[in-house]
Parts: sequence; C-alpha cells; structure tokens
Amino acid sequence: MRDDIRKMLHAAPFRPFTIVTRDGQHVLVTHPENALLKEYWVYVFTQRGAMAELIQIKDVAQIFLGANSAPE
Repeated sequence: MRDDIRKMLHAAPFRPFTIVTRDGQHVLVTHPENALLKEYWVYVFTQRGAMAELIQIKDVAQIFLGANSAPE
C-alpha cells in the first residue's frame, strides 16, 4: 500500500486522491505537498494546514482517485 501512495503522490500530473482506513475514515490528499510519506505511516495535512491526519500504512484499506466515495 505504501508504494501505491508513493506513486499517487509522484504522479504527473498530480490528481487528488482519497485514503480510506480500515475503520472507514476518508482522508483526501489535495496536493502532493500536503502529505508526508514515511516507512510505516503517512501524515496528511487537511483544511489548509489547520488539521493533520496521521495514518499508519497498515491501517490503509483502499486508495482511490477523487474525493468522498469509493469508485463504483
């Protein structure tokens, strides 16, 4: 899953994507500079940097392009 996130962050052109955790939380990555990917976690800044989400890679259930809902 870490490699999938890395590919999404380095895609050219960048396209916003959503990380879905195992507990159902949806976190939108709107810009590659809004996420810091480490070996075991990803830190995502949201709402213009006012908030941040720390997500363990092992807790990521799904990643998809766009916002708010899973692909059909």
